[in-house]
Amino acid sequence: MTPKNHYSVFHHVLGNNFIAGTTNAFIWFALTYWTFLETRSVLVTSWIGGIFTVANMFSTLFLGAFVDHHTKKNVMIVSSLMSLVFYILAALIYFSYDGTWTDITSFRLW
Repeated sequence: MTPKNHYSVFHHVLGNNFIAGTTNAFIWFALTYWTFLETRSVLVTSWIGGIFTVANMFSTLFLGAFVDHHTKKNVMIVSSLMSLVFYILAALIYFSYDGTWTDITSFRLW
């Protein structure tokens, strides 16, 4: 592989990771806003915002340690695949429960 192709692949992966990270942030914002509209609870909104912050912190620690031992391209691919897996898992959870997302006392909501 020539150096030009190597950098081209890296830039494509970098752009993909940028789009995935931006999408993650917008989806978390949309989830937080939607939850507020459904429950009218600032407490629920603050909990979801806190969960996003803590999840970001732990994933940053994990991926930071991972990038120390692997190439950036591999780390970005793993990050994108993990995002895909978690979105699929979240969709399965969401579609498996009907009507529990609007009840603030629901265990499944929390």
